[in-house]
Amino acid sequence: MGSPWGFLVALPLGLLLAPLVVVISIHSTWSIVTLLAFAAAVGAMVTRRHRASLVATAYGAAGGVAVALVAFAAVGIFLSRSLSGMLGLVAFGWWWLALAAVAGAGASLLRRTRPSRRAGLLASAAFVFAGGWVAALALTPTSVLTEDPCRQGGGRAACQLYVMCAETAERRRIGTIERVTEFNTAPPRIRCEYYTWGGILIGAVEGDGRGSRWIGP
Repeated sequence: MGSPWGFLVALPLGLLLAPLVVVISIHSTWSIVTLLAFAAAVGAMVTRRHRASLVATAYGAAGGVAVALVAFAAVGIFLSRSLSGMLGLVAFGWWWLALAAVAGAGASLLRRTRPSRRAGLLASAAFVFAGGWVAALALTPTSVLTEDPCRQGGGRAACQLYVMCAETAERRRIGTIERVTEFNTAPPRIRCEYYTWGGILIGAVEGDGRGSRWIGP
């Protein structure tokens, strides 16, 4: 069977991941990349004794999921201080568990792959990662703004309308592609959309003369 000590590493890594869930959000590119890295590390550790088997891959997937579960448990206990709150958070972020399982299983498979093939697999993963961002740049809509409205003065109505997006999106915009898809000063109206890897829309900000709000998870 797999090395049980590898699962213990999921505890500190999950606790390190928990602040990213609270401070940045589970939809941030950086939170997802950190999750994948931690899940892959544990997935490789728990399958150290295996060479080739489905059991080894399952252990790797379980190791990756353990990281996400620890992170969600820590956040759930911190925010709700209840079992139901923790389970609700896990249900909300089920796709994190899926990503962690894939990363853990992939790391397990990579560890048991011959060195001659390992470089090819790593190159393929890097190609998919880079290709996703290229696709995101190509698939996202064109911004209606060609320049920053605040360059001509921060007190202008156009600038005050534009900064609504950054002030409302806050940490959610870190590591994303921002596109202003609607902008009008009379009457004031703005919509900013935020995209991540693969051109996936994670949310948007809509603002007008009465204020602004975040639309999305």
